[in-house]
Formats: sequence, structure tokens, C-alpha cells
Amino acid sequence: MLINLIKKCTADEQQGISLIWHQILKFDMRMQEFFDTGSIVYGKGKSKPCAELRFDKDRNGTASWQELRKEAYG
Repeated sequence: MLINLIKKCTADEQQGISLIWHQILKFDMRMQEFFDTGSIVYGKGKSKPCAELRFDKDRNGTASWQELRKEAYG
């Protein structure tokens, strides 16, 4: 899914998104990845998202939203 999301990005953007992806997954061992239409959501469960990668049609590229707070996973 991540490959499909970033295939229109430049090589530099793909590298940056890959770095963000690794940081999100290493943030907490309980972090899970959920696939939704056009996006990937990260969190302890679907009801507690803390990050999202999605395709932004306005920018014609990948956009991310992150709210990684350790206290939320305490």
C-alpha cells in the first residue's frame, strides 16, 4: 500500500516518506498499520489514530498527519 501511495513522488520525497514511516512504526511497539481507501492510518487501534499517510489530490502528492505523543501510549 505504501508503494502505491508514493509512486508519483520524487525520489527525495519517497526517501523522506520512508523515513517518516520507519519513525512512526518504531515510536511504540504497539503501533499498528491500518489500510483505508487512499490512506494508511497508524495507532493502537482504528479508534485511536495518531498518524496518517494519504494521497493529497490538491498537491498531487503524498501528505502526512502526525500526532505522536508518548503519553498517549503510556
